[in-house]
Amino acid sequence: MHQLKVLYQHILDNGNVRGDRTGTGTIGVFGYMNRYDLQEGFPLCTTKKTFVRGIFEELLWFLRGSTSNLELTEVGVKIWNEWALETDVYEDRPVTIEDVVSMLCAREGCTREQAQSQLRLHLAKIESLEPFGTLAEAQAEYFGFPKTVRVLKGSAGDLGPIYGKQWRSWPTPDGRTIDQISEIVEGLRKNPYSRRHLVVAWNPADLPDESVSPQQNVLNGKMALAPCHCLFQFYARPIDSATRADIASTTIPGYAEMSPEDTEAALATVPKFYLDCLLYQRSCDAALGLPFNIASYALLNTMMAQQVGMLPGEFIHGFGDLHIYRNHLDGIKEQLKRTPCKLPTLRIKRVPESIFDYKTEDFELLDYECHPAIKFEISV
Repeated sequence: MHQLKVLYQHILDNGNVRGDRTGTGTIGVFGYMNRYDLQEGFPLCTTKKTFVRGIFEELLWFLRGSTSNLELTEVGVKIWNEWALETDVYEDRPVTIEDVVSMLCAREGCTREQAQSQLRLHLAKIESLEPFGTLAEAQAEYFGFPKTVRVLKGSAGDLGPIYGKQWRSWPTPDGRTIDQISEIVEGLRKNPYSRRHLVVAWNPADLPDESVSPQQNVLNGKMALAPCHCLFQFYARPIDSATRADIASTTIPGYAEMSPEDTEAALATVPKFYLDCLLYQRSCDAALGLPFNIASYALLNTMMAQQVGMLPGEFIHGFGDLHIYRNHLDGIKEQLKRTPCKLPTLRIKRVPESIFDYKTEDFELLDYECHPAIKFEISV
């Protein structure tokens, strides 16, 4: 893609040398934008080989609302491995009354009501809580149960409340959750001109503490990694009648020979809108992350357009901190020497019932040619 080469050269020519969270060091700029017309081809990086299946699998994983890396590793995608919990993590916590009730039910085969009745009967026999600290510890001692309980604090593969959680289950103060993706689909169908077709992943309550490891953040109930692509918005752009007629003439067999009545009926089947998508990315690793992000949101835009009866329009990519890690500079310079290949075409083989029903095998890239892969080390 020509836009990528221009972007890389802009960073090299105008970038600021800065330190960063990972300690690697970067050269970068603040504030930049690229546009990709999805009618001209699928914007996949061609100056190096891109892990296409990883892009498809990750986006579908986000859309499922998953935050478990195990779902990705099971299909051979390891791009989140550095941030996930490697094993189950347990902790011992003080016993609670509910724990004692459950242990009584399990040991004596009684109901919860019967166990609670036993606790009330023996409460009077506990003369003082002073040796125990809490009523629960006293009850546990009386019935011969341990005063601490081992519980699962984090499961292997956990990443905390990252993208999938925020996209599909944004928590509200009253205990509900909001499925932002479902609301977008419904909104575009019912009110295409709304200015509220946006999804946010930047939830300050769930942001990680940068002073501890990603895994410790997960155990603390936080995100393993703060969202980089943190807000995106859709825009329904009307297609004028002449353009719709051109589309009909190239996509509907025999359109040119149809009668005026049949032409009008055929034209009614042509979408009335292009669907554009604008992404704001607060932080972008230009070598490793950027090709993934462009293709991922171009795919999401295409899927969303298909679901709401529109045509994929433009993907507009806006950046905050756009940077190249210092250990990626040689690879970027090698890419700049290469001539971009023609963009491939994305074919979606079927129209699923919902945005959540796509599978990796539904996507096919036609005529994808690229230069050899370049190895970039990830900074965590």
